Amino acid sequence: MGRFIAALRFVLLGAVFGCLAVAALVVAFGLVRIATLVADLVGGGVASGAAGKGLLLAAIEIVDLFLVGTVAYITGVGLYTLFVGGDVPLPVRLGVESLDDLKQKIIGVLVVALGVLALGQAAGWDGSAGLAYFGVGVAAVIVALAFFLRQKSG
Repeated sequence: MGRFIAALRFVLLGAVFGCLAVAALVVAFGLVRIATLVADLVGGGVASGAAGKGLLLAAIEIVDLFLVGTVAYITGVGLYTLFVGGDVPLPVRLGVESLDDLKQKIIGVLVVALGVLALGQAAGWDGSAGLAYFGVGVAAVIVALAFFLRQKSG
């Protein structure tokens, strides 16, 4: 029975491959967005304030895509390292020794991604009051995640 239970850890390979596929797709989409953004800027040739604001919003969206891809990659590699095999050569900063390590790394990147998302919303603000509610919601999630991390570490 013990061998069967130990072999079931390979079921997580589906999650690992899924996370890595999501990471690759999101990063590839971000690269395509960069190419289309460059093509639009070169083709438009107008350097106006509106174009600058559009460029800022597009840049923030692209950075957010890369952060989401990073979360998916860290999750996939972390799950593989923890449950399937620890033979992946990783930088020390990405080393995952426990599920708590993995959660801390994911939460850290998620907090940054939420900050970038909030920045993007603020940069594209149209004057409506909805931004305040959005900001309070993002702040509440970040505070909850910080509280969770603090409780785990102390």
